[in-house]
Amino acid sequence: AAQFYSSSGFQDELLWAAAWLQRATGEKPYIDMLQNTQDRGGVRSMFSWDDKYVGAQILVAKLILEGKLPNSGNVGGFKQEAEEFLCNCIQKGNNNVVKTNGGLLWFNQWNNLQYTTSA
Repeated sequence: AAQFYSSSGFQDELLWAAAWLQRATGEKPYIDMLQNTQDRGGVRSMFSWDDKYVGAQILVAKLILEGKLPNSGNVGGFKQEAEEFLCNCIQKGNNNVVKTNGGLLWFNQWNNLQYTTSA
């Protein structure tokens, strides 16, 4: 499959997994991974099969809002990046997502519906 769908990396998958395992178990190694990562992904432009940073950021933000993670340090940065992504989606950010005349978010010219249906 790599010939057609090669991955751009695996750091997003590690963070995505750590966020879900933190939610499921509450165990310290997963918090540590989220706190100590050098790459939170930054403010992303979309969520996809190859880029799960936004998913990890939003899940960490949810855990912060539920009081299960601190809203500080590196973990708090996940929440900030999730908020910026969402602001861009609702046209209130610094780098708003393009929309069609009908209001559909237009993330990518190639097969845009794969991005809007996974959101």
